[in-house]
Formats: sequence, C-alpha cells, structure tokens
Amino acid sequence: MIIRNVIFITLSTACFAGIIYGPYLTWPSTDGAVVQYGRDIWDSAEICWADSSTYVATGTLPNSADIWEMDARSSYHITGYPPETRIYYQVAAGSDMSDIYSFRTMPIPGSPVEFAIYGDTRTGVEKHTEICEAMVEYGFDFVLHTGDLGDAAWDVDDWNMYFEAVDTIATKTPFITTIGNHEIPYMIYKYLFDLPGNEEWYSMHIGCVSFVVINVYNNYFPGSEQYEWLVATLTDSIPMTSLYTIILEHESPYSTSNHGGNPLVLEYLKPLYDSLGVDVVAAGHDHCYEHSYVNGVHYFVAGGAGAPLYSVDGGPYTVYMESAYHYIQAVADSDDLCFYTWRDDGVLMETFCLKDFPVIVREIQEQQDFTICANPNPFNSSVTLRISFPSQEIDEQWIKDIKLGVYNISGRLVDVIPVGTGFATVSTDGSENKTSDAPRPLQMRKNGVRNVGQNSPHSNVGIMFTWSPDESIGSGVYLVRAQFDEQTISQKLILIK
Repeated sequence: MIIRNVIFITLSTACFAGIIYGPYLTWPSTDGAVVQYGRDIWDSAEICWADSSTYVATGTLPNSADIWEMDARSSYHITGYPPETRIYYQVAAGSDMSDIYSFRTMPIPGSPVEFAIYGDTRTGVEKHTEICEAMVEYGFDFVLHTGDLGDAAWDVDDWNMYFEAVDTIATKTPFITTIGNHEIPYMIYKYLFDLPGNEEWYSMHIGCVSFVVINVYNNYFPGSEQYEWLVATLTDSIPMTSLYTIILEHESPYSTSNHGGNPLVLEYLKPLYDSLGVDVVAAGHDHCYEHSYVNGVHYFVAGGAGAPLYSVDGGPYTVYMESAYHYIQAVADSDDLCFYTWRDDGVLMETFCLKDFPVIVREIQEQQDFTICANPNPFNSSVTLRISFPSQEIDEQWIKDIKLGVYNISGRLVDVIPVGTGFATVSTDGSENKTSDAPRPLQMRKNGVRNVGQNSPHSNVGIMFTWSPDESIGSGVYLVRAQFDEQTISQKLILIK
C-alpha cells in the first residue's frame, strides 16, 4: 500500500502505473461497502467481485465495473446483497492487479455487532501495525478511528505510513473515521475516505448500535448547521433497533492528559449527550487511555495507537486511566454493551459493561446562582465581562482563585485575563452600581468584598473585567470561561475587527 510521490487532488503531473495505495474498505452497510484504492490518474481501473456462493462454486469474480473518472482515487460502492453476505473482490489499475480479498456485509438492524475503537496513529507505523495485527485476530465487523490518522494532511509519506499499517485489516474490515486536528486541511481526508453525507459529520446504524460522527473543527455552536444536524439526528433519526448510541469525535470534553478536555465541547455538546440518549463518547487527541463517567455517559480517550504517549493524571470523573498503547474491543447485543481495553502487549487493561453502572453517577449540578455576561457582544476592540454571584461567604482567597481564559472555536486557550484587573459591583434592587465612581482594582476585606452591601439578603456581587485582545487574535467566535470553586461558567464572544 504505497502511495509514492503522488499529490492526491489532480495536482500531480508525475505518472506511476498501477495500484499506488489500497485497497481499503469504508462505509459498511447491510448490503455492501465502499472499496477504495489509489492509481495513477491516467491508468484504467477496474473492480471485480462476487458473493461467496459464486466464488466458492466457480473460483471466479464475474461481476465487474470500470472506473473511468480521471481521478487518482478509485472508489466503488458494492451494494445489493443480503445482510451478513461474504463478498470477494479484486481491484486492478493499469497493469497491476491486487490479491483477492473479502468482507462481510453488516447484520440486520438490531443484531449483535462486535467492533474496535482506536486512534491517534500518526507516524507510529510500527506500533500502529502491531495494533492492527492484533485487531485482525478478532474478526471485527468494523473499526472506529478517533482521528489523527497521520501527522500532516498534505504529507504523502504520512499517508504511506497509515496505509502500510492498516494493510492487514482495512482490506477486509471497513473503517468508520472522524477528522482530527492532524487531518486539517481536511479536504485531503475527505478525498481519501468515501463516507456518507458531507463526510465531515454523518451517522451510521449498524446492528443494535447507532454511530454519530462529528467534526469538532467545523462550527458546532447552537444554530450552526452541524449543531442542528446533531440535534435532529439524536432526536429523530436513531432507529428503534438501535439499543445504544455512540458519538465519535476527536476531542473529548473530559481528559486529564496534555491537551485536557475541550471546553467548547463541554459547553455546547455535552448537554445534548446528557439529554438525548447518548451512551458512549469515543475520542482521542490525548495519547493515552482514559475512561470517564459523567451523568450516565461514558467518555473514552482512546488515543494510544502510534503517536508518542502522554501522561494522564486522572480527575473526579475518571474510572480508569493508563498511559499505554491500546485499542478497545466492543461487543453489543440485546443484553448489554461491553468494552475490553487491550494494551499492545496483550494485557487486558479494563473491562466493563453498561449495566455495571447506575444511570446517574456524580451528577453535575447546574449552578444557577453564578452568571457571566458580555457587553458589547459582538465587539470590535474590547469587551466588558461581568461575573455575578451571591455575596454570602465570598472571601478574598475565593476571588483570587478565579481563573479566566479565552478559547477559540477549536478549544485552544488564546488568552488569560488577570483577575486583578477587575472591580466589584453590587445590585440590591435590580440596579447596578460600582463600588466607586471609577473602575479600580478589586478591594477586599477579611470576610468579603468591601462595601458591596453584604448585609442585604438580596445583594448580588459582580466582578467586572475588560478583555482587549491583541493583534495576534483575529476575528471570530471565542468562549470566555471562568473557573472557581469547582464551578465553571462561560459566555460566547464574537470579535469583529
């Protein structure tokens, strides 16, 4: 499976005869799958196939299709067969012909399925190959990849390493993939992987499980196309035959490793997971294994399949964690959905089933007493932020422990707002007054904010800040996030320069 020095989108003028990468399988369904491979843009291409009864009886592949498009990617969707039918196939390009491979169509809706989850393969081709070879032994129905297939989207050598590593399994087992940050710009990824919908976000319903794949590097804020699609999918498109729903995304809202949890996913997508019947969220990004359980939803960080490992600290929702190369085996049937996480040396790291856990554990309580608002919003050069909270039991140390960060749409911290720049306000009757005529640094006394009417049971303390982003921060959507006393609040900001 060597791509050689070919640019994928018709930008290449070099000519290399024959099959240059693949074949590999995507888009599994009850009646077929997509077969893909690469060829020189000028070569003819053909695929031949037959069901198992025909192939076993005759030893031939009588069905064939020519692929005439002048394109370096050959893609053909074999369809029209009953569920659980074994299909044999062979591809050709120019004078090259592949071996004969086979795959099985997916089982009928509601049936048991067995699949694997892994991710962050990057350039660790040796370890990635070992894990693929281990997964082959189980005969999975399909494989989920949590993103970061390679290291650089435009790098031919990186894709060579990816296809070399998956050679043992991708010819016989379809892959369901998601976009990671190392797939950006992801037009190359979309070119190489023929997937449903717009290929960035899509859903598949296989056996008794529904899989919903999202792109956390495209807008998923409320009101966006992806957000509305996700709500509609989780609300109206999960069939009755799906007993379990799994989200596939590259960045988890819960990670205690190098990158940490994505605060925007936590802010905007986690409430959907809580309320719309999601059972499992599978992600990668951090190169480790971490299993967290929050509000009845299991969160995996499965990012240890080739990229250099990261340490993992664990947090209040962590069930199990380990810095190790690994993959997850999942078995779903009408009784339960069970997971077995295997280390690269064959040791079982963790095993559990959904029924092992109560419906709700460590419930996160929404804190209605604390709010954050911004004015003006959208803004041009600066924005005033006000955090409001009850005045009772607010002391100097509590204020000093507030952390204010500004994040971009990808969940990356772009700026930190010093707490010392704030000044206190108080509202006792619906109006708001500063503690002085002019903004000044917050002044404290031992038992609370100075001169803010703490004796009134209806008083509400506010701390106001100004954020003036520097020139390196461009126009766009941002999230300001305040963390204190194990509470988190946030506000969307729109910067227009």
